[in-house]
Amino acid sequence: MRIILITVFAFAAAHAPAGAPALHVQASLIAGGAGGARGAPVWVGLKLRHEAGWHTYWKNPGDAGMPTRIEWTLPEGWTAGGIEWPAPERLQIGPLGSYGYEGEVVLPVKLFPPAGWDAKSAVQIGARASWLVCKEQCIPESASVSLSLSARNSEADRSLFELWRLRVPKTFHFTAATAVRNQGRLVLSLAPAGDGQFFPDREELVEPGDPPQVAVNGERVTWSARLGAQGKSITVPASIAGVWVPKSGKPVFVAAVLK
Repeated sequence: MRIILITVFAFAAAHAPAGAPALHVQASLIAGGAGGARGAPVWVGLKLRHEAGWHTYWKNPGDAGMPTRIEWTLPEGWTAGGIEWPAPERLQIGPLGSYGYEGEVVLPVKLFPPAGWDAKSAVQIGARASWLVCKEQCIPESASVSLSLSARNSEADRSLFELWRLRVPKTFHFTAATAVRNQGRLVLSLAPAGDGQFFPDREELVEPGDPPQVAVNGERVTWSARLGAQGKSITVPASIAGVWVPKSGKPVFVAAVLK
């Protein structure tokens, strides 16, 4: 059903009539730093500013929704990597649980210029961004955005970009990371770790609408949630990957083996 809904939303976004209502999300591109060696990767960010009460989605949207997508229009010789997703929030609406963003978010993307590009020379970067934005209802939206990229881009933009880049998990720091299925639940055990939340990369690993349980015992935390369709069907051993978001501190990668 979710795949059918995503197809319908994508079609609707591509065929939205002229003069459509004002967007619930305002999109723009910001620079994350264009200095450095000739030909070195360059960071940019898709900034999404949500109307109060509305949200968009992480790479695993949870019970409903679809991730934000970007189609790039780049100068000759340039290529783009994928979105490096900041850690999301858990969003509960009635019986449905989703993983996504409210307020303001910046989605970092690494661009790869040709070897001869001089960062002092401005280039025009363009993109078509599309997303599903939801409150009590969900609406597909899209916008064309652009940026004149050079070493002189706004310092304020770079500072905002770096704040969100810190929300992108970069390390795995657990000495123990295990997962088991027990009485219809996925039970994830991490150490050293304190209170926090786990966001799985795999869709339908757990039931997002069922609030997870977290227990802290010394330096070990146990997180559990009701198994979803994929969680029930995968064969062991299997990789359980995702993001751990502590109540204090930076998000980190999780990689555990389901036994």
